Amino acid sequence: VKGGNLSRPTQARGVMSSACPWNALSRHFLRMVGMSVGKRIEDLNARIRAACERSGRKPGSVKLLAVSKLQSLDKIREAYRSGQRDFAENYVQEALQKQEQLENLPVNWHFIGRIQSNNAKLLPGKFELIHSVDRESVIDALGR
Repeated sequence: VKGGNLSRPTQARGVMSSACPWNALSRHFLRMVGMSVGKRIEDLNARIRAACERSGRKPGSVKLLAVSKLQSLDKIREAYRSGQRDFAENYVQEALQKQEQLENLPVNWHFIGRIQSNNAKLLPGKFELIHSVDRESVIDALGR
């Protein structure tokens, strides 16, 4: 990139550059490939606890939000069995289907996707938190 900063990891012969600020994080996620959902959650929670300890925060003040879009019901159930309780979706119809199919699990559902005005009326009462309100028209539609 001429005269600019790189905003993505750089590669040299297929290997990430050691100068890349994302290198450590990328190596961490590459290690997770092939791990079970339960092991991934365990690993992430350990990292969260360690980060809280380093920063002087209470571990309970940080919540892992598992993005379950496009994931199977079996993977969501496995995550739930591993202690995960907060799940996020960003497609309204997929989220509502999963909520119906997993109604026996006391899950805290979050919505993180862009909200189309015509779908806004489907969201109230279905999600613990809606993270992605970006227009007044959506606020109005959610309030109806």
